[in-house]
Formats: sequence, structure tokens, C-alpha cells
Amino acid sequence: MNHDRTGDTIEEPSTERHDPNCRAGWLGADSEGRPIPCRICKPHLFVDRVVYAWEPK
Repeated sequence: MNHDRTGDTIEEPSTERHDPNCRAGWLGADSEGRPIPCRICKPHLFVDRVVYAWEPK
């Protein structure tokens, strides 16, 4: 049973496309020890980074 930030119970997110390594919204840590948020459980913490490959003129 999960709770939101106010303590109310919330429904368990769908297990479809959900990473089996997710533990309480976290997928573990990266190579530098920073926690990796789950896209399904914590979408507000997941940051999409766009990298542009360009060369200066």
C-alpha cells in the first residue's frame, strides 16, 4: 500500500512497462552514487535531457 505526501493511500501504479527493479520509486544509483527515479512512480523527478550534436562555426 502506497501513500502520497499527505498520507492518503494511493493506487499502485500499473505493472505494465514498470521496471521490476523499482523499489519505493527508485531504480538504484548511477555510477556516481546518485539515485535514479522511476519514470512511473516519480515522473516529476525524471529529467529528460536533450543533447544536440553540433560543431561551432
